[in-house]
Parts: sequence; structure tokens; C-alpha cells
Amino acid sequence: MILTISALIIFLKSLTASTFFLELIITNLLGTCISTALLFKGHHISHSIFDFLCGTNGSNIDCNRVTYSNGGKIFNLYDMSELSFTFFTTNLLVLLITPNLLSELTVFICISMVFTIWSIYYQAFKLKTWCTLCISVSLLIWIMMLIVLSFHSLDKINITYCLILGSSYIVGLEIVSKLGAAYDSHQMLINVKNEFKHLKYSNFVFEHVIKNSPRWRTNAIIDCGLSFGNQNAKTTIVIISNPICNPCAQMHKRLSDIKNSNIRFQYIFANLSDKITNINRCFICSYYKYGEDYTWNLLDKWFNKDVKDISFFDDLDLGIQTEDVLKNSEKMTDWLNKQPFVGTPTVLINGIEVVWPYSLEDYTDYN
Repeated sequence: MILTISALIIFLKSLTASTFFLELIITNLLGTCISTALLFKGHHISHSIFDFLCGTNGSNIDCNRVTYSNGGKIFNLYDMSELSFTFFTTNLLVLLITPNLLSELTVFICISMVFTIWSIYYQAFKLKTWCTLCISVSLLIWIMMLIVLSFHSLDKINITYCLILGSSYIVGLEIVSKLGAAYDSHQMLINVKNEFKHLKYSNFVFEHVIKNSPRWRTNAIIDCGLSFGNQNAKTTIVIISNPICNPCAQMHKRLSDIKNSNIRFQYIFANLSDKITNINRCFICSYYKYGEDYTWNLLDKWFNKDVKDISFFDDLDLGIQTEDVLKNSEKMTDWLNKQPFVGTPTVLINGIEVVWPYSLEDYTDYN
């Protein structure tokens, strides 16, 4: 072993200056790549190459056990993978941008030797399990140490430059750590959403929600409001809406996406003010005068407008004070007054109110 190291030192001393820097750059580049793989392992990002290098296969090699162990953290704050990634990437940037800081860089390479000794000791005597990626990182640091000590004679070390370089390591480590924590939080949120979705779409939960959802008496409004789609459909969606409600506009767009399915749609307008009542009556009159297709397109245009005003109907020649229009409007108001109406939009599927955590689309898919 000693002869091998001596031979390596003699070879390194024969390198030219350009080759010397190239060797350092390649070593740090390899270290960055391996540290990236360690970061991936630490954040549960799997890859076939990592699995091949770190798979147990009945041996005492298990990167996961080492990475997730207590010894895999420094001061219980930073992962060794974050530390090594920051170390190699900072070194690489220094070598490429300011190679005159080589003496100060050597100081931190010497300090990093402590962590390699701790890592090997912890794997050998505490865990009795090896991480091939961790060993590779330690090996590269030792090689880098031999390179700088065999070729570079330490000049006078500048304390200010050491502080700047040390601050660069700390800032880089903090950035890497924060980004890793943000990624973990994002992945945790995705997992929670997936688990919630799995629970949400279980038949037991869905049927329980339906069983306990508010029931509305919709038989009394079969012949009022505006009715669209298949009049003999088994599924009737009742939308309690008002024309100046932005969520109602969004709901109408969602209805348009499923309008061609075998579903009957029924609009019931809430007469919340005189202005809204007159607009509602314009739609009712349009329905009687021009039919359901025309009126549905009219609703599309209305809800797509930013500014909604009754002048929108000026060119349609609508008589909103006719007996049929007034009767339809009053019947909707009377029905809403007898129901547990809270606000718009309210959606009913065959008389069952759509409630959180489900949406209109969930109910239609279930049907």
C-alpha cells in the first residue's frame, strides 16, 4: 500500500502545471457527479445505475442504510451528500474562475480529510455496511489531497481568502440544503395528494358522502328554469346560478366540457336583486323565443364577457315582462326560498348537492 502511494506521488510530481490543473478539475468533476448520485439517493430519487451500484444482493453494501443513518448527517443539520456536493462544486468553480486560490483550497481539502476518516470509520465499525458512492467520494478527496501536496508547494496562505472561500462553502451548503428541503416538501405534498385522492375515490367514502349530502326537492322545478340536453336522461344536473357571479362563469365552462354527454342540464337562476332578476328574465325569454341551443351559446358569450350589463341583450328584441317569463322567474324564486340555499353556484346531481371534497366531474364519472 505504501509503495503504491509513493509511486503515485512520484508520478504526480512529474505532471506539468496544465496537466496538474486538469487533474484537479477532472477529480472535482467526478466528485460532483458522484455527489449528485448521493443527493439523488438521499432524496429518494431512484435510478437503475444507482440501484446497481448500491444494491445489497446479499452483500454488506447498502447505500440506503448508510445515507439515511445518523452518521449520514453533520451536526444533525446537513447530509454528507449535501456537504460533498457543495465541496466539489465550489472547488470546481474556484479552479475554473480563480486558480490563484490554490493554497487556500488546499487548506479546506486537508480539513475534508477528517470527514472521510469519520465516514469510513462509521461504515466499518458502526454500521458494518458500506456505501460504494460514499467510499468513492472519500477516495477522490484522498486523490485530490495527494495531487495538491505532491505538486503544489504551499505559498503564504491569505486568511482573508480563506474566510471568503469558507463563506462560499457555507453559503453553497445552505443553498443546497434549502433546495433539498424544498424538494422533499414538494414530494411529500404530492404523496399526501395521492393518498388523499386514493381515499377520496374509495367507494366506501364516496357512498358515505352521498348518503349524508343535502337532498333538494327538485320535482317542483321540472318545468321551470332553462333545460338543456337529453330530456330523458337518467342524470339531471341542476345548476343554481346568477349571471354576475365569477365562480358561476367558471362553472358554466366546466359544464360545456360535458354538455354532449347523456346528461340533462337545468339552470335555475337566483333573483338576488332587481338588476339580476331582469338579466335572468332575458335568458328565460331567449330560451322561449330562440330555443336551447341558441340560449346555451348566449350563456357562453355572456359568461366570457369581462363587463356584464343588460345592454348585452339590446339587439335580441326580448319581452321580459310576458306572462310565461314572469311565471318561470317567480317559480324559481319561490322554490329557492323553500330550500337550504346558501349561495351560487350550487350544483345538484339528481337532487343531491355536490359537496367537498368532490366536484361536479367526480359525480358524473361515478354515474
